[in-house]
Amino acid sequence: MRAHVPVISGALAIVLAAAVPVGAKDLTLRYRITTSGVLASTQEFAQYWAGNRIVNDGRGSRALFDLDAETMTMVDKRQKSYYTQTFTELQQQANMMAAEAQRQAERLPPEQRAIRAKSSVSVKPSGKSEKIAGYMAKEYVFEGGGVSGAIWSTEALQAPGGAKARVAFSRMMGVAAPGVYVGQAITQVPGVPLRTTYRTGTGAQALRTTTEVIAVGTQAPAADVITVPEGFARVDSPFDRMNAARKGVGHDPASGVHGTTPAPQ
Repeated sequence: MRAHVPVISGALAIVLAAAVPVGAKDLTLRYRITTSGVLASTQEFAQYWAGNRIVNDGRGSRALFDLDAETMTMVDKRQKSYYTQTFTELQQQANMMAAEAQRQAERLPPEQRAIRAKSSVSVKPSGKSEKIAGYMAKEYVFEGGGVSGAIWSTEALQAPGGAKARVAFSRMMGVAAPGVYVGQAITQVPGVPLRTTYRTGTGAQALRTTTEVIAVGTQAPAADVITVPEGFARVDSPFDRMNAARKGVGHDPASGVHGTTPAPQ
């Protein structure tokens, strides 16, 4: 399973007639992700805000962020399995992957090493604004780590959990490049991102990915959407597998299954 959601445009499917008041606790955001280039694809998913929980729900996977417990649970609907990681473990995983990327970068040609060396992400407002899914959003452009793009954010919506939600939004982009750099940019932008676009690579390897909110609703999510489905098996997380590999501990490479575990509440 991939540990992130949107790599999270065109005409909007729905434009709301009225804005949701700031601080609304229950919201449903529907996203469309469009990727062009060698990995061209289009997919959609829903994001639910319920109290201090944020859930990304797609056709084959579900990501549950508990802002109180500071955990992320990834559900693989096809394999009927799930794993849970703390935000701290996600950061440690990101650090481990960054160290490995640095070792690989040392073998690259000098010009490519120079691009990778610029790992800090700079963000600045462009001065542009646009209505997205019924909300006025401001554009912020960013660059760093060989990734460049733009984040359109609105302050008319407020994510649950305050600062913790901002951390969760960054985690949704992943712990490896290019998502980690997009996540760093998101943490520097006020409000809730409604459109995120980034570009990476050159020539035949160039990719452009846009994640955009196409609709916003105020209905509360169904109870079975914000939990792990009953009977799903708990498996090793990527962090567990990385640590096991470093320590030489054997795990089943095919599944990593510990055994069926009751779904977390």
